[in-house]
Amino acid sequence: MKKKFFHKKDNDKIDYFLLQMNENELKQGTRQFAHCCVKLALVLHLLNEATELTSIFIVSHNTDQINK
Repeated sequence: MKKKFFHKKDNDKIDYFLLQMNENELKQGTRQFAHCCVKLALVLHLLNEATELTSIFIVSHNTDQINK
């Protein structure tokens, strides 16, 4: 399964960046999760250089509830 990277805007004030992973990917351990966070941080850093992002939030939640 390819990872899905979503970008949403809320009234031009808040940018949401969502990285969707399946349950097996989340269970493979902290090393791959950390690697994924590094890649995500790099993408956000590059976006910050090109835009005026002021805050970055990394949110983790139960993937079973994503589509509910």
